Amino acid sequence: MYAARVDTLTLTFQASGSLWRDALVMQDLQTESLWSQISGECISGALKGTTLQLLPSFHTTFAEFRKQYPNGLVLEKPERGGPRAYARYFNDPDKLGIFGRANTFEQLPAKSLVYGLRLDDGAYAVSEQALESNTAVVLNNASPPVVVLSSGDASSAHAFHLPATLDTDHLDLTLEDGVLTTPNSDHQWDAFTGAGLNDASPDLKTAPLISAYWFAWASFFPDTRLQE
Repeated sequence: MYAARVDTLTLTFQASGSLWRDALVMQDLQTESLWSQISGECISGALKGTTLQLLPSFHTTFAEFRKQYPNGLVLEKPERGGPRAYARYFNDPDKLGIFGRANTFEQLPAKSLVYGLRLDDGAYAVSEQALESNTAVVLNNASPPVVVLSSGDASSAHAFHLPATLDTDHLDLTLEDGVLTTPNSDHQWDAFTGAGLNDASPDLKTAPLISAYWFAWASFFPDTRLQE
């Protein structure tokens, strides 16, 4: 999710109908500039070289969102009817990109879903498989350290910056009943909002996540540090 404001200009976006590196390209209506969905970078037009501000966001199910935010607003996509336009593409693990390409990033199968993070010290990604086997994945090499969480529901992931005071080198976090806990329960947080649940636990700041196929994410960020 990106801020739609560049300096004093508020932009309105639409799909351009084009792709760049096999990822959606957006177009703003004000300047007709083209923008990468993955990187937020303006790749053509009057605002070329500008990058949209990445906003804190998470991936969740509607049921989970409604439970946490019963009065939250939801953007509902209109029903188009008929089969999904890209159903065959999504269901074919060997079809990479619209025109076909080889997977040059062999750490994961090309169409593995990853949750990518662009942090101050570079790009990181956590695979969906990693979250299935360990619902709390700590990226202790990141600066500052980050924890990526899954509630166990499909397509549900959250990420938070951890306090600098925590020793994350051998940190074992557990996630149970919506509560993220350090050993001995010294620190506890709400796993959905990051709110601290005791005096020793400061509120956690949300880290923005971007979900993508592995081959698409890695083509933008080839130096990604991957948690498999």
